[in-house]
Amino acid sequence: MDECAASELGQVTKLLHSALSDENKYYGSGKVNSVQSAWDKYMKAECAMESGIYKGGSILPLVMTDCEISETVSRIHRIDIDIHSANP
Repeated sequence: MDECAASELGQVTKLLHSALSDENKYYGSGKVNSVQSAWDKYMKAECAMESGIYKGGSILPLVMTDCEISETVSRIHRIDIDIHSANP
């Protein structure tokens, strides 16, 4: 199960990189990179908190990866909304 989740995270991460590339066209790479760096820190902290109750358990990596997938999909949707707002 961990391998499936890791594979899905890899696919979602590729989609995120594509969305970030599109976002760079509208806002510039400096701004996008700054926001993405802050978001990455937030995502890691959020997922560590959510999965923290499983610390020491075998399910911890799966819960962490599932959270990262969910947060990344949300980030992609937010980028899409921002791009469409900037380019109606």
